[in-house]
This record gives sequence, C-alpha cells and structure tokens, in this order.
Amino acid sequence: MIIPALDLIDGKVVRLHQGDYGQQRDYGNDPLPRLQDYQQQGGEVLHLVDLTGAKDPAARQIPLLRKLLAGVSVPVQVGGGIRSEDDVAALIEAGASRVVIGSTAVRQPDVVKQWFTRFGADALVLALDVRIAADGRKNIAVSGWQEDSGVTLEQIVDEFLPYGLKHVLCTDISRDGTLSGSNVALYQEVCARYPQVAFQSSGGIGSLEDIAALRGSGVQGVIVGRALLEGKFTVKEAIACWQKRIIPCLDVRDGQVVKGVQFRNHEIIGDIVPLAQRYAQEGADELVFYDITASSDGRVVDKSWVSRVAEVIDIPFCVAGGIKSV
Repeated sequence: MIIPALDLIDGKVVRLHQGDYGQQRDYGNDPLPRLQDYQQQGGEVLHLVDLTGAKDPAARQIPLLRKLLAGVSVPVQVGGGIRSEDDVAALIEAGASRVVIGSTAVRQPDVVKQWFTRFGADALVLALDVRIAADGRKNIAVSGWQEDSGVTLEQIVDEFLPYGLKHVLCTDISRDGTLSGSNVALYQEVCARYPQVAFQSSGGIGSLEDIAALRGSGVQGVIVGRALLEGKFTVKEAIACWQKRIIPCLDVRDGQVVKGVQFRNHEIIGDIVPLAQRYAQEGADELVFYDITASSDGRVVDKSWVSRVAEVIDIPFCVAGGIKSV
C-alpha cells in the first residue's frame, strides 16, 4: 500500500532533511487540499506528522489536525512527539485512525504497553528509526535522531510482540529525505523475521523504481513524502507501480527448467532451484511452475523439486501438472 505523507509545522507543509529543524523546506500552507488530492488519486491510508508538537508538546496542532482529519474519509495515522496516554487519546478523539509512537516506546516501554491495553494494538504504530552500524546492528535513534537509545529494532519488536504489536514504521535514517532509494535489504530482513507484523517502509523514495524495488520485500506500506511534493510522480502512478505484479511462469521437466514450442524441441535452461532463487532475489512477486510431462506420464507433480524450491525462496509459488485430487 502506498501511504502519502505530510509533515506539518505551524500549519505549513514542510520537509526536514534527516530530522533537522535547521534544514526546513516549505511546500505551502495548503495541507487539506493536498490530503484531499492524495485521497482522490486513490490513497487508502494517509500519514501526518505534527512537527510542531514533536518539538513542543504544548503547541500540538490539535485544531489543525481535527480539521484535516475531518476533511478526508480514509484512515489517517498521526504522529509527532507522542509522550503520554493523553496525547494518544487526544489524537484519536480528533479523528486519527492510528497514532504513531516513537521515542517514548523506546525510552518507556512499560508505559506504552499500557497504551496497547487501553487503545488496542491496531490503534498504535511503533515508529522505529534505525541507524545501521558497521556490524549490521540496527540501533534505534531517539530525540529527533540525535541520541542512540542503546537498544536495537529487534529488542523493541520482541518486547512488544506479547502485547499484540501489529504495525511498525521503520525508517533507515541515512535514507530519509534523500530521494536515494530505500534500504530494501533492511525491510526484507525484518519482514522475514517478523511475518506477523505489518511493516511500513519510510525514507528515500525518490522514483517509481524505488517503489518497485520494495515489491516482494514484505512491507505492507510505503511512506512517500518529499517525492510527491516535488512532483517526481503522482499518488496514482505510485499505486499503479506498487500493484503491478511480476509472476514468472516456468516449464519444468525432470527438475530442470526448459523452453520449447508447443511442448516440443525443449532446450534445458537450468536447474529449477537456483533459477527460482534468482527470480525471487530479483524481485518476482510470485512464481508459477508447470511440470510439463506430469499429465502425459499419468502422475502428479514431482514433489522432490517442489520441496527443494520451498527451502530456498520466501515468496509464494504454485505448481501445476497432473493434479487430479485434493
């Protein structure tokens, strides 16, 4: 799912470079028309960040947020400096479908666990901003990315899973605001490790190719902000790109992928296992295999190569050939 995003300071649409308030770029005073346009183009979920409230909770833009949330008819998740249970309640009362919680979940996990009990896991999104260390450790940054929390993404997710954690917005800090592409490997790893969690990617989307690169990574949502504001592509184009599915269909004989014309003069392309693995690594959304001699031989699909394929890929695949019963 494509999730269009707007960051707000004092009623203005802005972007900060890697969370730095000193590097603010303004995009006008028209957040509501932008949100409505995003919805009209097909956005099914929207994302708002109250940067004024993140910097000063006493200045949280509740009246503006209430107006924006009332002006669209799709779910909107809202974040920005959520520090207390009252903050969560105020945003839900204002119309937010989900509240995004960042540093507080890392610094005061026991407090936030109580929020899961009160509001339910579906109403909360953990925002985990990671800085990848040289050894691959996913360190979570807090306080506007100025401090290392000393804990990792995995530690926080593991701590909240028993409380029903459903939604995680994961940002690779080094990519945010750069339009340089997402850290696809990061999302592939965390989505494979925690299939029960709906991960949202954030940071770096600058082209439709960047969106396409995330297909098959396992993320359930892609946050897109600056690229939309700068007209790199439209919400409609982003959705079309995200929904496009690549499904290679391969003919198989004796565990080998073959190519022929009308099932004759087959040329062996290669062993099915490394080819399946390669297609999965290159971004295929699904694979289809047809055992071309199963029907003529009066047998079902050869399960030996099916098992071998299942061991090396983590995307859906289906098989055909000689199937006669459940």
